[in-house]
Order: sequence, then C-alpha cells, then structure tokens
Amino acid sequence: MNRLENLFIIAKDLAKSIFKNKDIKPKKIEPFFDDGQSQQIIHRLKNTEEQQHRNYLLKKIDEHKIEDWNKIQNQLYPTSKVRYLKWISGVAAVFMLGLGLSYLYTSKNTSTEIPLVANITSEDITLKLADGNIQIIKANGEGEIVNKKGKVLGSQKGTLLNYKNQLSFNHVQKLMYNELVVPYGKTFQLVLSDGTSVHLNSGTTLKYPVKFIKGKKRQVYLTGEAYFNVAKDKSHPFIVNANNLNVRVLGTQFNVSSYPEDGHIKTVLVEGSVALYDKDKTYKKQNIALLTPGHKAVWGVKNKHITIRKVDTSIYTNWINGEIVFEHIKFKYIIKKLERHYNIKIKNKNKELENQVFTATFTTETLQEVLNSFKANYPFEYIKQGNTITINN
Repeated sequence: MNRLENLFIIAKDLAKSIFKNKDIKPKKIEPFFDDGQSQQIIHRLKNTEEQQHRNYLLKKIDEHKIEDWNKIQNQLYPTSKVRYLKWISGVAAVFMLGLGLSYLYTSKNTSTEIPLVANITSEDITLKLADGNIQIIKANGEGEIVNKKGKVLGSQKGTLLNYKNQLSFNHVQKLMYNELVVPYGKTFQLVLSDGTSVHLNSGTTLKYPVKFIKGKKRQVYLTGEAYFNVAKDKSHPFIVNANNLNVRVLGTQFNVSSYPEDGHIKTVLVEGSVALYDKDKTYKKQNIALLTPGHKAVWGVKNKHITIRKVDTSIYTNWINGEIVFEHIKFKYIIKKLERHYNIKIKNKNKELENQVFTATFTTETLQEVLNSFKANYPFEYIKQGNTITINN
C-alpha cells in the first residue's frame, strides 16, 4: 500500500473520531509522520480558519466535480507518481487529510450545505454559530447576532459580545455552541448567558454554549489564553476545558493559557479557588489539584505533571489592560508573545539571543520601540520585510 492510500485511510479513521465527538489522537498518524509533523497536522485539522479553507476548496470542487478532480489528479501525479509520494510533506498531508475529512463529512450530510463567508482573512474575528453559519465580527461593530431562524443570540458593542438576558432562548433546553476565533493582534470580550465575563487574548478560540442549561455543567472549551470572571452558581460548576485539562470552579477570577505550541497549560488564580484535573478522570479528591489565590499551576500536556508556585498574578493578567509583561523570561519565549500581540512573524537567527533572559513591561509601545528596548540591553540587528521581522547577530 503506498503513502497516498495510507493518507486516505487515516482520513477515514479521523473522520469517524470527529463524527463521534472524540479527540483526535496523535497515535493515529504518528506511524507515518514524526512527532512535530503529527502535532502540526492535528492542530491544523482543528483550526477554524483551516477548516473554512478546506470547506471552500470542497465547494469549488463540487461546482465542477469531474473537471476539478482531474486537475487535482494532474497536480498530484505530474510526471512520476512514485517520485512524488517519496517527498509528500506534512503540509500536503494536511491538505489530503483535511480534504478527505471534508468530503466524508459532506457525503454524510448531503442535505446540508456548509454556509461560508466570502473573503474571510487571517485578521478577521469570526463567530461560528450552532447552525454552521460563520459571521465576521468587526471590532468597531454594533448590533445583534442573529441565527438563520432570525433568533437573537446576543448583542455586540465594539469588542464586547453579550449573551446575557437574551429572551429568545429562554425556552431552549438543549446545549447549542458558538465558537469565537480571535486572530493575532486583537483581543475580545464575551459575557456568557450566566453573566460570566471572559477576556480573550490574541490567537484564541473559545467554544461555549449560547445558553447554559439548568441541571448541566457550565462547560467551555479553550485554545489560547483567556481571563475568566465566573458568575457564582453553586448548583452548576463552571469548567474550562483546555486541551486535556479541566479547570473547575463555582465562582472566581482566573487566567488560563493553553496555546498549542507551548506544550503546557498555565492557570493563574486571582480570586476564589479552582480544582485542576485530567479531563479523562472523574472529579474526585484523589484526582484533583487545588489552587489558591496568588498561585500559578503549570500542567504538562504530555507528562500530565503539575507544579504549583506563588506568583505576582498581575504579570499574567495585565494583558486584559493592553499590557505585555515579561518577568525573567527567555527571549525565545518572548518572540511568540510578540508575534501574537502585534500580528507579526519574527525569525530569529541570533542563537545566543534566544536564551537571554529579560524582565520588561510594555503598554502602548510600537513593535519597533519594543525591539529597540531589548536591543539596548543586548545588541542585535533586525530588518522588517512585509509582515516579517528577521533578527540577525
């Protein structure tokens, strides 16, 4: 069996996991790719923007099925099938797996067309509704968020989207999820149906119910970073699922950072108390780690090991006020935060600079001012070309 055939088999297997709402596990594809490629493929399969792009490709193929499929065949096998299959990359694998998943999905849902928004860019804040409709949220916009049936889900005013007190959903007894995607360079705020306030940092996705249902847990799903001020409700615990970690509270203020590339999940508690535990385990005393105010918990995604220490919480929460705070952090980790905050790509060719440790706070500074500040402490040169900064020795 050749490599291309294996890719379609993997796609079919992954599709089954998605249809059954199961996690996509790396072990399903690791035999065919190295660890780095496996993680990249899984991240891109889950990424909303990637899904939208694959759905767009699928729709175009459906318009002229035979003609377009022949074109793809010609691109896949331009001269030598064997030679191509030897160098098929992780990027090509993502396309093949994604296209396979999209095809399998639509073949099972032939009566439902996936709604698409034209001209979505990587700089747009997007909201995916429970009916599959995707809307672009403008940071300076104002008005109501309405679904296909004309029901008002929430109201927007600038960078705030409010779901509280929406009368049109008072009768709803089924959980229906919306998904908000905040790109690099932007932040956003949500007020959920129970009054819980959520600040979303750049590069963050939050999946949450349009309305929390009486008798069921208040659970949301986070990829990225968010600050939660949870409305108190002793009868309905609030759970943030970040990768494989559950953070459970009744009413409190805390920050969760769970970016895919970090390899660990950081939870910082400002007020109240939270319990952390593996999502695959039950909520029992022997399975949880309790966090008290003024402490940070770091949970390893792979080894599931947790460490807790006392911290200055403002360092981890002042981003909601537009600040960037670094305390004794290596420059190689600072780079990623700068990329997200300023929506820029930074390439660092200065290996010695990577491990230099910095402590700094920035508020309204431009990226150039920030880089010049680091440069004053450790000399280096950089150039800007388009949306890319390249740091040299």
